[in-house]
Amino acid sequence: MDTHMKTRNSLLALLGVAALTIYILACSSFSPDDKRIAYPAFDVNSGLIGISVYDRDARKTEIAFVPGLSEPADSNASPAMARSQWLPDGKNILVAYGGGKMSDTELNLAVVPWPARGVVRVFHLTGLSDAGPMLLWPLAVAGDNLFLSSTESNIVIRLNLKTGQRLAHQLEVAARNVALYPGPDGRSIFYLQEAGTPDRSVTFGSLDPGSFARKPIITFTNQVPEHGFFAWDPPRKRVAFTSDVKNTLGIIVVEDGKQVFSRSIGSPGLELQFSRHAFFLKGDVILAAFEQKKPNEKTASYGLMEIPLNNAPVRMTTLIPVAESGDELVWYLEPAVSHDGKLAAVSSAYIAGGLVKPEDCALFLVDLSSPQRTVTKIPIPIPLDLPK
Repeated sequence: MDTHMKTRNSLLALLGVAALTIYILACSSFSPDDKRIAYPAFDVNSGLIGISVYDRDARKTEIAFVPGLSEPADSNASPAMARSQWLPDGKNILVAYGGGKMSDTELNLAVVPWPARGVVRVFHLTGLSDAGPMLLWPLAVAGDNLFLSSTESNIVIRLNLKTGQRLAHQLEVAARNVALYPGPDGRSIFYLQEAGTPDRSVTFGSLDPGSFARKPIITFTNQVPEHGFFAWDPPRKRVAFTSDVKNTLGIIVVEDGKQVFSRSIGSPGLELQFSRHAFFLKGDVILAAFEQKKPNEKTASYGLMEIPLNNAPVRMTTLIPVAESGDELVWYLEPAVSHDGKLAAVSSAYIAGGLVKPEDCALFLVDLSSPQRTVTKIPIPIPLDLPK
């Protein structure tokens, strides 16, 4: 098994310690002006995984950062897994990476200037209680500050990405199982917390980046499946998550603490999985990546699924017609949606190496404004040392 596949599987194992999984591995990220897309890709010369940037105007892609080439040979850096997100200033990309020799108490971060080239600022964080799951979802960034939380303690860490100043803030003793997520405006932080009460109530709310004060927005008591995938819509005080609906996979929407909508999305005779999802358009459609196959089949099709929050038909856009199934591969096809809601981007780099055909290792761009959902593929070359 190749190195990046081993790391991928080890990250899947870490899901067991994350009781509330909203985001899984943010594979692609749009710049604030939607002109550029950061996404995982291979550096062909070294064979290592890194972060590439696609310039939509120039129709050109460049490798922006490769952890294994940017660190000393004896460092703890791992080139096997890297996740990127644009910072609110639109001039820098935050890359999180770990694994290799690193323990579950360590996390590496790099602030990569782009498109202007400059000095890459690298942070090696230690003393974290469970750093591994922090690679599984977009990090909570507000302005110049990064916020990290632990599902095992009541400590929130604030790291200034310009100065490196680090502050540990202790929440009240009861505030455990708090997960933090970035707001869409680049200035706000949200949190999700499962209470230790018998009804397993879940609270979604906002966290003040300056005072760390928390303000609940929604509390609900629906039975939330472990590792369930959430989307949230704070202005409407609602969330959507996966659950069983009529004995098949479905979507449930809770608004202001009450269930207001549900629908099943499975098809008879087919097995369906899908990834973290998000509200888009006017908030009346859920978007997610899907895997669909026949029972006991070893291959599946992958693509994007649009789930209307009414009785309109579910729309499926196939991106990869045939690939290996299993190990929740669909989680690694999480789509990013442009800020204007017109384009989705999906990278398949993390399921390359024997799982997909070389021509299906690509950055897929799906035109959500087109009635035909036109798909453009930006090739990601697979290095020679990975099995085809």
